Amino acid sequence: MQLEMFEVLQDHNYTDKRVAIGLSGGINSAAVLCYLVDQVQPEDRPNTLHLFYAHFSEHSPDTYSFVLACVDFARKHFNNVVFETTNNSMNRFCTDSLKSIPPPQSAACTRILKIEPMMQFMAKYQIDVDLVGYVREEKRRIKRQQKRLKEKLTKQYPIQHLSNEDCFNLVKKHIGWYPEIYNIFWTDPKIKTYIKTNTWLDANQKKLLLSRANRGYGYKVQKRVFGHNNCLPCKNMQGWELALVECFYPALYNQAMQTACKLNKYWGRKGHYSNENTSCTWCAFD
Repeated sequence: MQLEMFEVLQDHNYTDKRVAIGLSGGINSAAVLCYLVDQVQPEDRPNTLHLFYAHFSEHSPDTYSFVLACVDFARKHFNNVVFETTNNSMNRFCTDSLKSIPPPQSAACTRILKIEPMMQFMAKYQIDVDLVGYVREEKRRIKRQQKRLKEKLTKQYPIQHLSNEDCFNLVKKHIGWYPEIYNIFWTDPKIKTYIKTNTWLDANQKKLLLSRANRGYGYKVQKRVFGHNNCLPCKNMQGWELALVECFYPALYNQAMQTACKLNKYWGRKGHYSNENTSCTWCAFD
């Protein structure tokens, strides 16, 4: 991991600031926490670090343990740590609250279950600085967020010069591990076995999956099947992405399909025709 000169020379002094990090259970928000320890001197760190996490029962199985590991790490390096969490279920939200499944163009689940509780947390503790885990591949997300930012809260992007792989290395260095979902690569033999037995994907989508499995979906480098650690499945997913959830997390897939059947709605993108990866712009904290 190499730091740009701009980042090396930056003055990170948070001693008089109320600082928060919204942990998502994903790699990038954890990397923000690790970066704060890695690059900010102890005397310049905030006296109290505020951490918030919106848990979903549809997250990958070891997500909550990973978040707690991040909190334990923070408590070793900061004088005081305030940690609060909420406990949610996307399936329950759809059946009990919405009576529907949000379409891709709706961010109701993220807004109500993630963003609003986090904003309440920040208001409660009068947070001055919100550290956000956007990386260098996400410059547009930073610009969009800054454009629509209305509150007085200052958002900073301390790892905007890092790549996703830098984040994995940083978290492995400090936390020691990350959720197992990130260790599922396109070279996993389960994918080809699953394609042979799948009965609901169309021929084009099966061809797409097989092509990526054959080449590991990367030039001379393995690529991860799941780029984010969000709800499984996410209501934004394409058909082939839903298939991968069924392949690796069948219980979570079946639960979502039961919800869809109960509500007489579809889960994911209608038609499932696109071969593009789903954008996690709305759903991901990081």
